[in-house]
Amino acid sequence: MSHIEKNVNTLIDFGLTSTQAKIYLGLLWTGPASIKEIARASKVARPDTYRAISELREAGIVEKIVAAPNKFKPLGIMDAVGVLMLRRTKESADLNKRANELIESSRENTGKISLSTDSKFVLVPGDAVELELQKLLKDSKASIRIMVSKERTLAWIANNYVEVRKALKRGVKIRVLTQELPESSISEELRVLTKLPNFGVRYIIGPPTVWLRIFDDKEIILSTSTMLGQIKHDAVFSNNHCLVELAQSYFNAAWFQRSKLKTEHLNGKGARAYLRRK
Repeated sequence: MSHIEKNVNTLIDFGLTSTQAKIYLGLLWTGPASIKEIARASKVARPDTYRAISELREAGIVEKIVAAPNKFKPLGIMDAVGVLMLRRTKESADLNKRANELIESSRENTGKISLSTDSKFVLVPGDAVELELQKLLKDSKASIRIMVSKERTLAWIANNYVEVRKALKRGVKIRVLTQELPESSISEELRVLTKLPNFGVRYIIGPPTVWLRIFDDKEIILSTSTMLGQIKHDAVFSNNHCLVELAQSYFNAAWFQRSKLKTEHLNGKGARAYLRRK
C-alpha cells in the first residue's frame, strides 16, 4: 500500500468518503485551486469534484475563495483532523445515546434486557468543569494527558499545583500539549514541574482546536464549546472505551510530532530556589 493510499484510508477512518479524502489531500498538495485544477490533481471526475467540494465545505475543512474562477483552500491538517475527530465524537455520543434508548425500550418491553451502564456520556456545565477536573486529578493513578490552550495550562497548574505534585509523587505520568509559551509567561511552578521525570510539556502550532484531558487511559473530559477562549465552557465526561482510545490516538500523534519545551526556558536560579522551597 502506497503512502497516499494510507493517507486516504486514514481520512476514511475519520469519516470521509474515498473521493472526499482524495480531493482534500489533493488540495493540501496544490494549495488554493479551482475545480478544474482540483479534479486534475486528485484524478477525480469534475462532477464528483463539485459534489465532494460542497460536502467538504459543509464539514468545515475546505474554504471557498471568491475569485474568477472560484478557488478552494483546505484547512490545515492538524485543524482538519481536530474538526473530523470532534464530528466523530459527536456522532459516537449520539449513537451511544440512541443505543441506550434502544436497550431501555427493549428492557421495558421484555423485562429481560437491562440498560448498560458500562459507558457514560455526561454533560458537565461550565461552572462544574473545574471541580470535575480536580476530582479526576486526585483520583488519578497512572497517567494524565492534557491538550488545552496555554492560558488554561498555566491556570490549571497554578490552581492545582499541590495536587499535581502529589500525583507526580505517587507515580502518575503527566503530559501536556499546548501552544508555545513565551519565556516571560512560564511560571515558576511550571519550571519546577518540568524538571521532574514524569512531567512533560510539548508545543503544538497555534491554539488547540480540541480541548481534552485523559485520565488513566479510562476517562476523558472533552470540551464541547466552539468558543474555547471563553472562561467557562461546557464539557463532556465519558468513560467510553472507543472515545478514550480515539482521543489517545489523536493526542499521541500530536505529541510525537511536536518539540519538547525548550530547556533554556526551564533553567535559572529562580526555579532552583523555588524547588528548594517546595
